[in-house]
Amino acid sequence: MRQRIENLSGQFDQNSWGGLSWHSDFRRSLSGRLRDDGSLNVDYIAAGIPIEQFSSSYQLRPVKGKPGSLQLRLTQPQAQLLGGEVLADDFTISESFGLNTRLTLKDIQLADVLALEQQEGLTGEGTLQGSIPLEKQRQDFRSLMAGLITPERVGLNSSQHRN
Repeated sequence: MRQRIENLSGQFDQNSWGGLSWHSDFRRSLSGRLRDDGSLNVDYIAAGIPIEQFSSSYQLRPVKGKPGSLQLRLTQPQAQLLGGEVLADDFTISESFGLNTRLTLKDIQLADVLALEQQEGLTGEGTLQGSIPLEKQRQDFRSLMAGLITPERVGLNSSQHRN
């Protein structure tokens, strides 16, 4: 069964998205095994920080040796974030929502990162590059344990106003 959803927008709590396109090729074998291959593209996601042009292909497959269990594999996930680009290594999400991947940051704008801090007088310019491991097991996210982010052409200014 092939399915397509084009240009869907929505909101859940304080998160919103727009321009969502989903393409799916869902199959069920004669033995009852499920399989879905597809792609997901989203023009924007507002979930605390603005994410734009998210895209990924995916495969939904049964877990070998665990009848009735499924896992979702995302391939070539990428998005525009904080004036730059974030790419993730392909990864699999298990039923317990565990995952393990590496995020690669390209040309992240320091000014946009510092703006998230919302501290008066804190400014900066330049770009950030690097990679960050990201691991989630059950309810816990773990990251920045062995990542490296390097500044390129960076200037930072912090001023405090005294009365």
